[in-house]
Amino acid sequence: MPAPAAVRRTIALPLIVALLAGCVQERVTESRLLVPPPNATGGPGERSDGFMRVALEPLGALSNDAFTLPLVSTDGRFVAVQEESNADWPTLTADLGQAKRVRGRISFHEVAAGALLLRGEIQGPYLLGRSADSQGFLVESPGEDGGRRIGRVAWESGEIQWLTDDAAVNAFAVLGPRGEVAWSRRERSSGSFELVIERPEGRVVFAPTPDHSWVLPRFDGAGNLFVWRLHDGTLSLGFLPMRPGREEDADSLRPALRLQPITLRGSIERAFVSMAPTDGISVSAPPEQILFFHPDLSRMTIWDANGDELQYLADQSVGGLVMAAGSGERALASTTTRLLEQPLPAAPADVATRVLDGLWLPRSAPDGEGRIVIVNPQRGRLMMARLLIQSSSSSSSSSSSSSSSSTSSSSSSRS
Repeated sequence: MPAPAAVRRTIALPLIVALLAGCVQERVTESRLLVPPPNATGGPGERSDGFMRVALEPLGALSNDAFTLPLVSTDGRFVAVQEESNADWPTLTADLGQAKRVRGRISFHEVAAGALLLRGEIQGPYLLGRSADSQGFLVESPGEDGGRRIGRVAWESGEIQWLTDDAAVNAFAVLGPRGEVAWSRRERSSGSFELVIERPEGRVVFAPTPDHSWVLPRFDGAGNLFVWRLHDGTLSLGFLPMRPGREEDADSLRPALRLQPITLRGSIERAFVSMAPTDGISVSAPPEQILFFHPDLSRMTIWDANGDELQYLADQSVGGLVMAAGSGERALASTTTRLLEQPLPAAPADVATRVLDGLWLPRSAPDGEGRIVIVNPQRGRLMMARLLIQSSSSSSSSSSSSSSSSTSSSSSSRS
């Protein structure tokens, strides 16, 4: 397993600050924000194929720990931010060496017209979790006895409801569309994680073995589950189809498990980095697909669990969002220099249209009005905004332009 310091160097990349309208200079700041490193090869190679109108509504800046990406409620009304944390890599990955005295401060805010209104904060041994819904957001709390609890913080009241309260290490929890919860669990003396799935139909547990662990699960929009399996140094994505209304157990689900090997240089740290760019984003479309950062190819990647083929977003992409459009599926792809829109299925010669300059990471699926919460990470603070891509039509353009405002803008790019 890579040393924590080595992993930190891997993801401590310089972040490109969003270009101001009319500016030609880029300001670069250093951050340890959890964004995967760009590939060292050439640029994204996008070209203009369309015209779009973009409405960008700035929401303001929030301080953060320069590492953790924020969580947004599924209805787009609230944002939670890890403002302070002393967590190291063993703590983030719930390793045997996790800290016993964790200190953290998490604030949560209501998204209003052009602003973020502070609703409350919690201080103590709290780490911002990986998931949120319209009722609240998840936190994890490592204990001094070596255990770890999972809780849900209510957006409205700040009250914490503990979802686990045993002596084990419970970590990496996510929420599902029907109120499901899935997480990884291990005994305090063990290094192997089991998978726990709590559904309205009952609990399912996939036990570990001495040479493999189940870590960092994620639900799709239909309630199916993706999960990483770490087995003898190989990191594979697993898919478990979950049928609503049907009671399941490990024996009934195991024959349906689909595995897709991703890398032979597997570790929990690499799985953690692979999921971080899209953690907390509710899936809008389609089911049975997962978007993740490929640890070997260094770009955002889509796996459709119905086959073995992978689709790739723009070269050097470090974040993204798959969404439905009138003419089919499209994706937003974040690079360290721009936010792009590209059609799916992805192909080497796909057209990608520039939406915004700078590093802007989607943090929510479109809300009822089609708006997406995006974040521009800087040193110790997050610039937050809401983005609405109002229309997109195919038209040839030979010019390159961009502008953004709280009302509308248009942009295109050619390489």
